[in-house]
Amino acid sequence: MAEKDVVAAEKRSPLEWSAEELADTARARSLEWLETDGLGGFACGTVSGARTRKYHGWYVPAIPPPRRRWTLVAGCEEMVTAQDETTGISTQIYKDTVYPRGEETLAGFRLDPFPTWTHATDRFTVERSLALVRDRSVTVVRYVNRGASEIGLRVRPLLAFRGSHAVQREDSERDASLEVRGEMSWVRPVPYLPRLYLRAIGARTEADPTWYRSFWYPIETERGYDAEEDLWSPLEWNWTLAPGAEGWVLFSLEEVAGDPVHLVEAERRRREVFAATGDTLFDELARRADAFLVEGDHRDGAILAGYPWFADWGRDTMIAAPGLALAAGRYGPAARVLNTSAAMRRDGLIPNRFADEEGEPEFGTIDAPLWFILAIEWFGRARRNPSRPSPLLGTVRSILAAYRQGTRYGIGVGSDGLLAGGTPDMALTWMDA
Repeated sequence: MAEKDVVAAEKRSPLEWSAEELADTARARSLEWLETDGLGGFACGTVSGARTRKYHGWYVPAIPPPRRRWTLVAGCEEMVTAQDETTGISTQIYKDTVYPRGEETLAGFRLDPFPTWTHATDRFTVERSLALVRDRSVTVVRYVNRGASEIGLRVRPLLAFRGSHAVQREDSERDASLEVRGEMSWVRPVPYLPRLYLRAIGARTEADPTWYRSFWYPIETERGYDAEEDLWSPLEWNWTLAPGAEGWVLFSLEEVAGDPVHLVEAERRRREVFAATGDTLFDELARRADAFLVEGDHRDGAILAGYPWFADWGRDTMIAAPGLALAAGRYGPAARVLNTSAAMRRDGLIPNRFADEEGEPEFGTIDAPLWFILAIEWFGRARRNPSRPSPLLGTVRSILAAYRQGTRYGIGVGSDGLLAGGTPDMALTWMDA
């Protein structure tokens, strides 16, 4: 390797992948990216662009926030026409084939500040980026012609409208109505979900409802779940893009007007706040930690235990809060999480799990209240006033009193001074014991 190549490799971010690295298709399909909106919604997929899980999707909002997620937009089929030849830049895995094979034209991928793919051949270079905006339920997709010649870009949204844990098959009873008003379109295929707005800026919109059948998700096959799905595409967008020109697509639950550049730029600046220490690893971890801090419904704050399927768990929240919030100096979110748990305590216990659907939280945990007490101590130390009485001191005392007196699930302090608890049908520790 030439000296200049060594220098370039050293300067390249660890969150960037070259064409040579992306040529390993199996590896590129195994690497996954995640975008979140701070409301419990997300978008995720693979670096290669292929959907390998039913959980992969471009627009998976939480309805209602932050736990119940619905996959509304699984992705898009994208075709580029340059010099009278058409090439797919998306990758769609079907039961019996892969078409198009956009991963074969991948020339680069970077994660910062948003997932961004570059597709290139000797005829064109196109860049696609995808961003979610904090505290807004919207996915913003941007296409840029980075080549030297004019291109045609054709995009079809692939809609699911199902719970994130499910897959769907073609359904003739779904409402196929499509409303188009200028650059804004909307659909509502099922009555139990809100309207989906699809905005394409600078494109020609053509109504053309079509079912795409037999997509296949190989990881679901490995997991033993249903792995085949049909997706509905209500329309097609077409752009003619001169060199340097852009095309934009927005998916949302409400009409999002105005220039999307402002949305994306504001989100980029917000994320830069987490890159202020000069420590590359710390700054990147702080950015990624932000994805797990959410707000929504009747509670002030929560920490999600993981994507794409976990919600907020009391034990996980209290263990993770020091690293996700306090280490990054995010004292406000940390305080809201602690206050929320304190407000919802029952009989000396804090909620351990919130169901996806509406309903009472589950309190079956013996150690989450103890982690809660430790988190309060860590919060005080992080604020450099560990000797100052916490406003949650009363909550701490009530937990200790309940443990001394005995509370639900047989939890209590025995005559030997040791804490014990449990029933035959209730696991109370992180070991499910």
